Amino acid sequence: MRPTLQSFDENNETFFVPTFALVRQDGHPEMSVENFYGGIVHHGFMATKLVTHPHWHDDDNLPEGWAGNFAACLQDCVLPGFSVFSHGHALDAAGALLKKHKVRFKNPYASGGKDQTVIETVRALDRFLETVSDREIANGLVVEEDVENSTTYSVGQVQIEEHIGSYLGRQYTSHDEDGSKVYAGSRLRVVRGGWDALLHQVQSPVARRIVENARRYDEAALQHLGLVASRRNYDVLVGPITENGVRCGVLEQSWRVGGASPAEVLALEKLAQDETVTAVQAVLRESYGQPSTFNEDDFVVYVGDDDFGRPLHKYARIEKIYHDP
Repeated sequence: MRPTLQSFDENNETFFVPTFALVRQDGHPEMSVENFYGGIVHHGFMATKLVTHPHWHDDDNLPEGWAGNFAACLQDCVLPGFSVFSHGHALDAAGALLKKHKVRFKNPYASGGKDQTVIETVRALDRFLETVSDREIANGLVVEEDVENSTTYSVGQVQIEEHIGSYLGRQYTSHDEDGSKVYAGSRLRVVRGGWDALLHQVQSPVARRIVENARRYDEAALQHLGLVASRRNYDVLVGPITENGVRCGVLEQSWRVGGASPAEVLALEKLAQDETVTAVQAVLRESYGQPSTFNEDDFVVYVGDDDFGRPLHKYARIEKIYHDP
């Protein structure tokens, strides 16, 4: 999904829920978190996967405003990888990574795990790059280490008016009617307050590392990308334990309304309604094919067909409410 230019009313009288991250425009008033649900940055590429990794070579034709300092300060909390902008540099960068691991190419503008290709050999790399047009590679591709047997977690923070909730959750995948792997939902533990409040309720060392990596990414975005956001979500991968410890890295950011947003809003609403509530467990589910069984108090987001005419059902539900002891 490509970011869109900021173009809203100048009187700040409307609350916006854009489907893309926003990009500042000269001459437009600065947006605040009270105006919208999402995020705004200086340049469009900053809201894509491109910004997470360093560029491979200084000869690359980089996007305007390229923020190399951002990627440089994140190398120990993301997976090894590069952003590439030419066939030659894609070949060199992927070849270097292939010496140790399989690699994964990603379209930096795609979402939901779509438009990604895993490469295991140099021959497969050559074949893949033959399918990539000059225009596509000029817009940028991401190549990074592929981690097998991994789990993806969601870490985020949302704010509406003065109410702030931060969460750690796990993503689920399923298969659509064509057999393709698709996002199937998230289960979130949302606490009242910011990152410190979330870390206070996280006990396991691995879970703390997941949150801390996402927090570092978020704080670096505030410093280097000019991020202003009322909705932040970070996908964090955790792989098997190796001799170097647990593989853990932020995959990407989402500063826009996302798949788990209905669950986020339900949880934040519950926290706002009752000051004795300290945390909420909320779930978002998506399913293809037969309709899901809904509870009376479920927030049914969508029942119908997806863009390809396939049955799609989506709902959010509060599963547990936690109070002060």
